[in-house]
Amino acid sequence: MKKQQIAGVVFAAVLVLGGAAFAGYQSTRYPRTIQAANQAVQAGQEAEAVSLYEKAVNVSPRKAEAYLALADIYEKNSQHADAVSVLKKAAEAMPGKSGEAAKIQEKLEELNPTVTASQESGTYQDPVELKLESKSGKEIRYELSEAPDSTDSAPQSYTEPRTFRRNGIYRIKCYAMNQSGEAGEPTELNFTIQLDPEKYHMNNWYQGKDGGWYYNNDAGEPVICWRLIDNNWYYFADNGRMKTGWMASITTSMTTA
Repeated sequence: MKKQQIAGVVFAAVLVLGGAAFAGYQSTRYPRTIQAANQAVQAGQEAEAVSLYEKAVNVSPRKAEAYLALADIYEKNSQHADAVSVLKKAAEAMPGKSGEAAKIQEKLEELNPTVTASQESGTYQDPVELKLESKSGKEIRYELSEAPDSTDSAPQSYTEPRTFRRNGIYRIKCYAMNQSGEAGEPTELNFTIQLDPEKYHMNNWYQGKDGGWYYNNDAGEPVICWRLIDNNWYYFADNGRMKTGWMASITTSMTTA
């Protein structure tokens, strides 16, 4: 065999062995980096641990352990935004429903709980009953920044469905609080209510199925108690039906509610 051929064979063998050694090094690089980071945490060297976990993420961006460890460190040090940010980065790197992706989504929902709404933003010709839910949030809050019948935009605790039935625009922001009292990702909704005036008898008389007469206000709701309509006073029972004839009253004043 010629010297050139021998040299080529030797060079090829070196490349194969070198490639195998590098592959072996790469396969153990992530667990070795994670081990070093864990040791740094145990030693109270959190800055060093963060640096090592970040290196581990760069080595294997589709493994959850380093992301989760980083999130724990940030959350422990009241860096909630950083914890959520690193988990969102992990979610982007691990789309789908793999076991690793599931771990990230579970932790992300725990730290950054989301709110789901029963109705989507849009225009409605019927009243909107809005129900809010959160899988992991301990409390849901909402802010009604715009509404035709309210100017109170202060945060409120959600305890039961809200019904929007007056014509106009409703803007609402809702969010869930996690177990540590941090607000999760907000959900913003916009509703435009345009009730059908004929269907809801708005500011109009109509006869009910019971034969009685009713009068609806500008939200399509039956009025109750005393009401001044076309310069005449009428009294409506609690179910909205107009009373006729004489009746005894223990009140000395009338309201126009």
